[in-house]
Amino acid sequence: WLSLLLWTVPWVPTSSIPAALVIGLLVFERQWLREQIASYRAEAVLLFLVLVLGIAFSQLPSKSLKGSYDFLRGAVFFFPVLYLAGQERERLKKGFWPTLCGGLVVLLVVAAWAWSEGNGSLRGFQRQLILSFRHYNVFATCVATVGVFAAAGALFGRSGKFSSWLGCLLLCISAILTFITGSRGSFVALLIVAGLGCYLRFRNLRKWLLAGGSALIAVLGVLVASGWLGEHVSAWHRRGDFTAGRLKLFGAIWDAVATQSPATGFGINTYKYLDIAQPLKKSVVLPHNVLLESLFSLGLIGTFALMVLAVLLIRRLRTEPVDPMLYHVGLMLIVFYLLRGMLDMKLFSQYFPAALAFGYAMMTGAMIPARRRDG
Repeated sequence: WLSLLLWTVPWVPTSSIPAALVIGLLVFERQWLREQIASYRAEAVLLFLVLVLGIAFSQLPSKSLKGSYDFLRGAVFFFPVLYLAGQERERLKKGFWPTLCGGLVVLLVVAAWAWSEGNGSLRGFQRQLILSFRHYNVFATCVATVGVFAAAGALFGRSGKFSSWLGCLLLCISAILTFITGSRGSFVALLIVAGLGCYLRFRNLRKWLLAGGSALIAVLGVLVASGWLGEHVSAWHRRGDFTAGRLKLFGAIWDAVATQSPATGFGINTYKYLDIAQPLKKSVVLPHNVLLESLFSLGLIGTFALMVLAVLLIRRLRTEPVDPMLYHVGLMLIVFYLLRGMLDMKLFSQYFPAALAFGYAMMTGAMIPARRRDG
């Protein structure tokens, strides 16, 4: 839990935790790991071919090799999380609420420090977060992840009213702090995911939840697009464009792929280094959309292969979950990151595949019957 919550914090070496856990599986659960790798052989081969395609047809092979390595570092998170969710489920759940509370306290302390260092202004607050977290969006992602977990625990946990109230409290605090950071994508994605959880949990209220949630998102969209919200939180409306130049960027990437390299793209992890599809005055380091990044990196062939991989993985999720809480933790996390990936995030990095691997492993592990211990 802690590894995922603080994954994107640059001054915490949490990306080494999945590697250490995989080494632990090799030492203590080698047979189990072999069986799992064998059962996912088709998916692993397809993923390997996608990465090879992104390197072989790359205009910068060394950069593509590094991007593929980072992607795999995140993807291997799947196996230790699957083991814990399937084989050590109760131990895993015991650390759920303490880690969420502790993680949010740490993030609140960081936010208080950034606010004081920023002279009590939103711009100063965001500037300090950029200095500490590479960008305030990174900090907001950490905070919103706490909210996603808290919503899943409150809605689908079986620990009584206390955990439900605690989850609601953590969700509200996370939503407020995410809003203050100015990260539109994280805030809206958190609202949608919380609404999705309510929709899945309260079957008798689905129509009302769907109507109310749609109205809330519509009102928020009007406030953002009109610029009214930007008068109070500057990051919500920049330079007279509520998309902050994303529409121009998306169009330029689509045109570049369609006209120059539609079949195989330009290579994994090359957008930052190639002077291609940069329509804004200031160059950006990522396409801000994982689907367009896939097209830019892999072309139509590689993107289609990734979609086939997604279908193969989804087909495995046909069993009723044994543990609803862990299952919905994984589902809501995946939806949150996919929504974030439509406006931000980098596909071929450690962070995005790690979150998807974590969520999918939670869903898969939650469908495995609990192991009976001898004696």
